[in-house]
Amino acid sequence: MTMISSKPILKTIFKYAIPNVISMWIFTLYTMVDGIFISRFVGSTALAGVNLVLPLINFIFSLSIMIGVGSSTLIAIKFGEDKYDEGNKIFTLATLLNLFLAIFISLLILLNLERVINILGANKSQEVYQYVKDYLSVIVFFSVFYMSGYAFEIYIKIDGKPSYPTICVLVGGITNLILDYLFVVVFHYGVTGAAIATGISQVTCCSMLLFYIIFKAKKIKFKKSFRFDFDRIIKIFKTGFSEFLTEISSGILILIYNLVILKRIGVIGVSIFGTISYISSFITMTMIGFSQGIQPIISYNLGKKHYKNLRDILKISITSLGILGIVCFILITSSAEYIGRIFF
Repeated sequence: MTMISSKPILKTIFKYAIPNVISMWIFTLYTMVDGIFISRFVGSTALAGVNLVLPLINFIFSLSIMIGVGSSTLIAIKFGEDKYDEGNKIFTLATLLNLFLAIFISLLILLNLERVINILGANKSQEVYQYVKDYLSVIVFFSVFYMSGYAFEIYIKIDGKPSYPTICVLVGGITNLILDYLFVVVFHYGVTGAAIATGISQVTCCSMLLFYIIFKAKKIKFKKSFRFDFDRIIKIFKTGFSEFLTEISSGILILIYNLVILKRIGVIGVSIFGTISYISSFITMTMIGFSQGIQPIISYNLGKKHYKNLRDILKISITSLGILGIVCFILITSSAEYIGRIFF
């Protein structure tokens, strides 16, 4: 973490933000690639089924963001104060908390699968019901890797290696692309194949991240001597809650839109809206990726009480996000027709 304070702020911001934005892009492409293969080789009804599952995936990811961002903020502050032992106790606690929540949610979904499918709106159309069930009943088994993988990305950035998680996510993305082609196009496994491909890619990415933490990390370490501190768990939740709300709000909106569109327009409407959601998520993840990428820098400088650096970070970030927003708007509006042709 010493490089955070020893390099110019602008260079440090982009060193941490750009890899995180790329990671978010690739993560968004996981589900987008599934959608493209399913739409082209299974059908628009199958695409609608996968799109109905997106709000649930969003919910799982939101929990991961809350724990990952909440704990990493506290860890980076402790590291900034040179309290590495305390920071690593928080890291160990957060990792186990993520694991417990992922297993609990997976079991909850599997034990109430029919009810969850109904909440997602699949009961309103028998056309998509089986597709939703096939996709969800597979993808839920990989929740542990979804949740742990994202948190591991942030922890490795705190360790001073912001580019390594991007490499891991890229490897996972390429794995997903190859397996989607094999399972959906070659072996004709349909939405089940797409779910398996995405799950295996998450396992690949998460395993690479965990390997770094166990064998390569310099400051981030698992601690044997720690306890389940419920006050600290609450603090992790409080610190990451705003990020949780930001992420889950888009999932709630997608769920509401899915239910209304399914009732008013039908399955084809959900398929079309799904493609819009992919693009919307891509833009949102760009902004979130930048913001979360600079989070370790903010926390570290806060721990060091470098308030001038914090003001500079705020100015540079607002300007950068404003420019990013304008660029995204121009790109999307000028290429909407071509984007649609990718799916249909």
